[in-house]
Amino acid sequence: MTVPLDPVAMARAIRAQSTRRNLEPGELLRCIARLDVIKQRGERTDLAPRGAKSGKSAVETATLVGVGGRTVERARKVLADDDARAAVESGEKSINAASKDVRPGRRLYRYEGSV
Repeated sequence: MTVPLDPVAMARAIRAQSTRRNLEPGELLRCIARLDVIKQRGERTDLAPRGAKSGKSAVETATLVGVGGRTVERARKVLADDDARAAVESGEKSINAASKDVRPGRRLYRYEGSV
């Protein structure tokens, strides 16, 4: 029996762990990938009616994980490149250094498998 992931419970667990201790770059990468998988798809956040909240999903994810929005954008860039992802997960590079090594013009991260 497979239990479906509850996005709210997962977000609370990740937030609790990230405030309890510093996450290694590989752990941070996995948290961001997991949050991207469970977040709601299909909702546009760039077009909002009057009075509605609008913004980038990177900022929302960053708030949950406890980092800046730009760090999440860099992490998503790293997740799109297998070599960069492996370097971060093994501890060879930081997310920032690995994102600089990703070839320009690559598509941004789109998660299509399991974490």
